[in-house]
Amino acid sequence: MMLTLSLAVISVFPLRAAEVKALSLISDRSLYVSGETLLFKAYLPSATKSKVLSLDLVANDGKRITGIYKKIQQQEADGYLTLPDSLHTGNYLLCASEVCGERMAFREIFVVNRFKGIATDDRQFAFEAAGTVGRVDPSIDIVLKEPQPNQRQAVGLSVKLEKTLLDSLQGTVQVSIVNASDGWSGACFTSELKGRDNRIDAADGVLLTGTVFERKSSVPVAGAVVFASIPDSVPEFRYFVTGADGRYYFQFRNTYGKVPLVLQSYDPVHARELKLQPDPKADLSTCLPAMKPFVPSAQFAKAAVHAMEASTFRKIFRQEEITVLPPDRKDTNRNYPFYGRPNSVVEPAQFIDLPDFTEISRELLPGVKFRAYNRIPTLQVFNSNLRNYFPETPFLLIDGIPVRDLNLIRNLGTSAISRVEICQSERYYGELRFPGVVAIYTTKRDYAWLTSSDDLLKQNITMLQPPLSVVVPAKAEMTEPDFRQVLLWEPAVKPAANHDFNFQTSDVKGVFRVVVFGKRVDGSMVYQEKYFEVR
Repeated sequence: MMLTLSLAVISVFPLRAAEVKALSLISDRSLYVSGETLLFKAYLPSATKSKVLSLDLVANDGKRITGIYKKIQQQEADGYLTLPDSLHTGNYLLCASEVCGERMAFREIFVVNRFKGIATDDRQFAFEAAGTVGRVDPSIDIVLKEPQPNQRQAVGLSVKLEKTLLDSLQGTVQVSIVNASDGWSGACFTSELKGRDNRIDAADGVLLTGTVFERKSSVPVAGAVVFASIPDSVPEFRYFVTGADGRYYFQFRNTYGKVPLVLQSYDPVHARELKLQPDPKADLSTCLPAMKPFVPSAQFAKAAVHAMEASTFRKIFRQEEITVLPPDRKDTNRNYPFYGRPNSVVEPAQFIDLPDFTEISRELLPGVKFRAYNRIPTLQVFNSNLRNYFPETPFLLIDGIPVRDLNLIRNLGTSAISRVEICQSERYYGELRFPGVVAIYTTKRDYAWLTSSDDLLKQNITMLQPPLSVVVPAKAEMTEPDFRQVLLWEPAVKPAANHDFNFQTSDVKGVFRVVVFGKRVDGSMVYQEKYFEVR
C-alpha cells in the first residue's frame, strides 16, 4: 500500500504554471529533521552574470534564518545547508538567487523538530503554487539491477541517455537516490525582486555593501574611509572611500567558511563622528504566494517519526552526513600580509618578561618609539631611508585589525604578544599611505579588546562554501546502524551515453526515488524518475 501511495505523489518540483527556463532549484528531499544536512543543486540561465549563488533558509513569513554562498561554475552550483537544531516543526523555504541579479527560485521543505515531532492533528500551512521545473524525458532510461533490494544490499544502477538528448544538454547531469516514503512534495516557484543594487556586475565573491552616515545628522558622508578586516595569521584587508551617496562595497574573493569580519570607518578630513549601516537582506515577504491549511497524513506522520529516529541514531553514533573538502584556492598572494614584507619580526617571549608596551618598544623593537607624555601615548617608527623618525603615527594593527586608539596597546606585556612585525619605510596600499607599520599579533586572538560602536562593527560572516563529499560507507559495519536517507548524491555528472553507479541500501525500509535531472541548451529542464522499495 505504501508503494502505491508514494507512486501517486507528484514529486517533480512545482513552479509556475508554464515550464520554467530560468533559475531552477533542486533539493535532495522534501522532509527533514532539525539539525540535518540538506543537499541542493541549482541550474542558472546561460545569461547569468553572477559568479556566486546565494542560498537562504526562509521562514514562511519571509524572514531569513540562515544561508550560504556558493561559487557558480558553468551556470551551476551545488552544496549543502545545515538546518538549525532549534527549528520549529513546520514548512520553510529554500531561496536561491544570484548575488547580482533579480531572479529567485523557491523550494518548499518541511522540517520536523527532532524533540517534538508532528502528529496527524497538528494543523500546519503550506504554500499554494503549481507548475513543474521540467518535463519527463523518455530519452533518459533508468535501470536498477535489483528492483526490490533488501536492507544493506549492494545495488547497481545504470543511467542511459540517448544521443538526441546528449546533443541538446548543457552542463552536467544530477543523479540522486533518496527516501520518498513521506508522500509529500513541497511547492516550488520563481520570483523576481526589483530594486536590487546591481551596480557591481559579475560579482565573483561575497559582496558586502552599506552606507556611512554622519552619526548626529544621519546624512550620508562623502570621502569617508571604510576598513574591512579579516584577522588571521596572514590578515585580509580592504578599504573603500565613499562617494557622494556614502555607499561602500567590498568583494571577498576566494574566502571560505565563517570568518570574523571587522568594519570600521573614519573621516580623514573633518573628523566627524560616523555611523556604519550595512545593507539588510531584501524583504522576501512580498515575493511569497498565499498559504493554505495543511493537515499531515498518517503516512507523513509515520515518515516523520522514522526520520527523527534515523537522525537520533546518526547523532548518537556521530555519523557524519558529509565531508567538507579543501577549497580550490587560486590566489597566491597570501604568503605575506597586505602591508608587505616586514623589515623585522620580534617575538617577545624569546626575551625577558616585560610588563607593558613602553618597555617592549624600548628594549626589543628596533626603530619603534612608544611614549606617554601627560598620559597621552604616541607611537613613531624610524624611517630607514631618511634616517629619521616619521612625524606621523604609523599604521598600527592588532591581529590584522587597524587600530587608531594607542591606549589599546599601552598595557600589552610580553605574555600577551606573540610577535611584532615592523615596516621601517613608507608603504602604500592602493591610495593609502602608511608612514611605517607596526603589526602586533596577540597570543589569545579573542578580539575581546575590540568594542563595537557606531563606527565599528564586528560580526561573523559566512563566506564561500567549500566543496563537499557525501559520506557513503563502502561496506556498512553490522555493529552500527545505518540510517542514511540519501543513498546516492551525484550533483555534477558529465553527460555520456551510459553511466553506471553502485550504491548500498541502508537500514531504512520503504520507497526510494531515483531521479536524473538535466538542462537543455534552450534553458528547459528535463528529468526522469524511478521508484523502488527496500524490503
